[in-house]
Amino acid sequence: MFNFWPVLFGHWTADYLLQSKKMAVEKAGNLKVCLLHCLIYAASVGLWYGIVDWCKVPMVMVLAFISHFPIDYWSLAAKWLKLIKGRDVMDAFNRENPDPFAALIYAAVDNGMHLALLYLAMQSI
Repeated sequence: MFNFWPVLFGHWTADYLLQSKKMAVEKAGNLKVCLLHCLIYAASVGLWYGIVDWCKVPMVMVLAFISHFPIDYWSLAAKWLKLIKGRDVMDAFNRENPDPFAALIYAAVDNGMHLALLYLAMQSI
C-alpha cells in the first residue's frame, strides 16, 4: 500500500518552506528556474518518502519531478482558472479592487493539481 503522508510533507516543504519568491514568480515559462524548483521539490519528496521506504526513493523522486514540472512551467492552475472563468490570481494584487481570496483559490487549485497528479503517478510503485 502506497503511503501518501511523506509525499504530502515533501510537497509542503518544497512548495512553501523552500521555494523562494523568485522561484514562485519566475518558474512559469523560465526553464532554468522551473528545473531548479522541480529538482528541489523532487529531493524534498524523496527525502520525506525515505522515512517510509528508502528502496523506492529514486522512483518517487522521478515521479515527483515529472508530475510537478508541467503544472509549474506552463502555469496550469492559472490556465484552468481562466478556462472555467474562475478567479485570476492577479486580482489579488489589483490596487483599485484587491481580491485576496483569489490567491487562496489559486493556491488551492495549484496544490490540488500537484497532489492529485502525484498521487496518481505514485499508484504505479
